[in-house]
Amino acid sequence: MKDSSDRVSHGIALAELIAYIEDTKSSVTVNDIAPVFKLADLLRLYTDRLVELGVGITGRIHSTDLKNRILANVPGILAYKQGRDVLLSFNDDVGNALRDACLDDCDDEAICLAKAAQIIRRDMT
Repeated sequence: MKDSSDRVSHGIALAELIAYIEDTKSSVTVNDIAPVFKLADLLRLYTDRLVELGVGITGRIHSTDLKNRILANVPGILAYKQGRDVLLSFNDDVGNALRDACLDDCDDEAICLAKAAQIIRRDMT
């Protein structure tokens, strides 16, 4: 019977995690940055909720299993590997995020200014 109640608790924790993801998505306004979720953070929330529900966790919960369950249950969300991290974001937000990154890229501006300063210093000598 314990196994059955643990499975129910896993389902409840997943449902609450999905509700959190969808609530975060729906609360975004036009001027906000698109939500991006780190899988490690979602795994921590999921594990903490399982402990609150009284599930005895032996070993660790595999992040890939959780990622696959999220991808199967949240329409329009995609996973992106970024170094050691796995990031989850909604497909319709990716284009906006790329556009925003291109419009406001301080690194490019800093590099441009550094090159201009280098040219001026070279011409002054």
